[in-house]
Amino acid sequence: MMINYRLKDSVVTHFPTIFKGLGSKPSVIHMALDVELHGGVLAVRVAGCRPIDCGKCSRSTVVDLARELLRRRHRVVLVEEACGFGYSFHRQLREIGVEAFVVATESLSGKRKTNRRDANKLHAHDPWLVGMLEHHQRLLGAQQQRIAELDWEIAQESNSDGGKVAKGLGQITFDSLQREAMDWKRFGNRRQIGSYIGCCPSEFSTGARQKLGSIDRLGNRRMRTLLVEAVWRLKKWNPAWRGFRKFPHVFGCQASVRGATRKKAVVACARLLAIDLWRLQTGRATLKDLGLKPAQAR
Repeated sequence: MMINYRLKDSVVTHFPTIFKGLGSKPSVIHMALDVELHGGVLAVRVAGCRPIDCGKCSRSTVVDLARELLRRRHRVVLVEEACGFGYSFHRQLREIGVEAFVVATESLSGKRKTNRRDANKLHAHDPWLVGMLEHHQRLLGAQQQRIAELDWEIAQESNSDGGKVAKGLGQITFDSLQREAMDWKRFGNRRQIGSYIGCCPSEFSTGARQKLGSIDRLGNRRMRTLLVEAVWRLKKWNPAWRGFRKFPHVFGCQASVRGATRKKAVVACARLLAIDLWRLQTGRATLKDLGLKPAQAR
């Protein structure tokens, strides 16, 4: 039987160059991490000096290093490369007090790309990144607060029948569509509602020749966006809807279609959803007729 031993040395002895460059007064420590699945390549810059290449480190080692620097009252700013491993590590760093940011590295000149180069390249953002992100963070915070206020106003002024809201559509989306349509009865047929949301095909015809192209996008863009987003939610909460049955190769259980084919099917479903809402609001059909479950259903 093989026994594995782990040397429990402190981060101070593990990174002597970093702690040797620290002064007695608190300073700003910039860290850049080229993220991998279980860790990444780390580069550290102490008080504006030249970046120190720390090589490959595990995530726990990076956390321990940051925690020790914070304990010594240093300000730790870390930038990590955007990747496909989620934000759990990013949140972990933020929770212990690290000013962590997720960024995309600049394109490297030539045909050489390594983790070490990416980690050092991340430091190029340091002088201006923090100030710029703080400015945008304030703007986004104000925008998010305003969106929440408008959502609350829409919910307060809503007088729609909850029994006509399909599961997955959402009350806010339903009320927003109601406001954009104003009066569903002004549309005489399905072609008019399709034209209003800009989901009719473009046309290049001359003489006896007729050629139809992609959708013209000449209608209500806000309404079209709400409908496309609603289609993806209905896919989860109302998979039996008739629109999905028309495209089994895209929305079926074993479907593997991607790219332009799927986008076209989603736009077609958005048009069908608008037509179904028109039929629903004008009394031409019920949720049951359309194969939709109400919001209260389980």
